[in-house]
Amino acid sequence: MRKISAAVFAAMVLALVMCSFVTKSRRGTSPRAEDAEYHLVFSDEFNLQDGAQPNPKVWSRSVRGTSRWNRWISLSSDVVFVRNGKLVCRAIPNMKEQTDTATMLTGAVDTRSSFAFQYGKIEIRMRTNMQPGNFPAAWLLPKQPALPHPYSGEIDIMESYGQNPNTYHTAHSFWTTDAKQAMTPCHQFHEKVDVTQWHVYGLEWTKDQLTWMVDGKVVGVYKRLNTKKARKGLQWPYNRPFYIILNQSVVDKTWDQTLAKAPKLNTTYETEFDWVRVYSVSKEKKTK
Repeated sequence: MRKISAAVFAAMVLALVMCSFVTKSRRGTSPRAEDAEYHLVFSDEFNLQDGAQPNPKVWSRSVRGTSRWNRWISLSSDVVFVRNGKLVCRAIPNMKEQTDTATMLTGAVDTRSSFAFQYGKIEIRMRTNMQPGNFPAAWLLPKQPALPHPYSGEIDIMESYGQNPNTYHTAHSFWTTDAKQAMTPCHQFHEKVDVTQWHVYGLEWTKDQLTWMVDGKVVGVYKRLNTKKARKGLQWPYNRPFYIILNQSVVDKTWDQTLAKAPKLNTTYETEFDWVRVYSVSKEKKTK
């Protein structure tokens, strides 16, 4: 969820082209899923009455900040609520909060106070829209206390940018902020997905590898480098518990140069989350 500099963006474009070739050979059922047995440790199906807020014992409203994704976060019940058994996060024009200078009000929830996990698998069923400037995400940040971003890492399970036909699946760290290292190894993957339809976005996380999936199909693999340079450059901060964030925001090309059109600040953006499930690895399957 970081703003992308021109140098890093150029390197990422090249990396994505290279990654597209690498990823094709890895697509299919995740090898990790075949080799491991999972135990459900967290789930929320959002089976609440229409208009209800998500379970406050599980979900906290995310805090407004200065980043593009959280600069307009609001506590309003108009931007986060349950409808038809789905969690709805919205970005809406700020028509009512007269004391709030935010142009829009956006919804975001997280589990920073209730749940974090280290290793295993997470799956999220969701759908969104393809309006200009749309920017929903399902992602992970390290449980506090932790080093400041990007040293402590970030894992983007799913991001979608405006009318771009691809979803993005990314590992961020101090290592990946260096344009020269943007594809050593490749840390961002994309997949052509109709985000207006329901899909299951997944991440399998081990001590040495991150594997992203869409509807059970592997779309990217990021591996830990066991070199002195990688350790010094903090290439693998994914060795501690991370918590879950679900949000709806809007951005323009000043944040990401793939966004050709500015967001419509007078309209409503909406992302629905059907369920969230997290599994731990209970045991390895025995080889016959």
